[in-house]
Amino acid sequence: TSNLAQRALEVGQRLRDGTVVLSVDLDKNQALFVPAKIFGGEAKFDHQDNVVKSANRDGLHGHKDWRRITDAEGETLSKAWDKVAPAELQGSAAPWFWLASPYDDINGRVRRGGEADWGINFRGLSSPVPVVRSGPARSLDI
Repeated sequence: TSNLAQRALEVGQRLRDGTVVLSVDLDKNQALFVPAKIFGGEAKFDHQDNVVKSANRDGLHGHKDWRRITDAEGETLSKAWDKVAPAELQGSAAPWFWLASPYDDINGRVRRGGEADWGINFRGLSSPVPVVRSGPARSLDI
């Protein structure tokens, strides 16, 4: 008999479907995944949902359960940037990206890969929109 142990995913691990592991919670057996290029597209702050709809309509990386990143997940993404982002988005090439919360009536919150603090950006400008999806933290199909 063969014993197939389920392996725990690791932050930064690239999976066969082209997604990357952003976070792992073994207690809840839940992981968070981002696309290989992190973002589903670019949009103005108030139009971020259009990026999510497009990613789901097009079945980005074979999945249709993408959603916008939360503020806390945006912090996680920024901290794990060097492990999860592709080479072309590392260092000074790391873009500012939208978070979920507005700052006020005219600005939205942004973060940047590898940086600890969030900033603000005019809601009428387009910025990258990170998309995430959840799944099991342990997998046979790695």
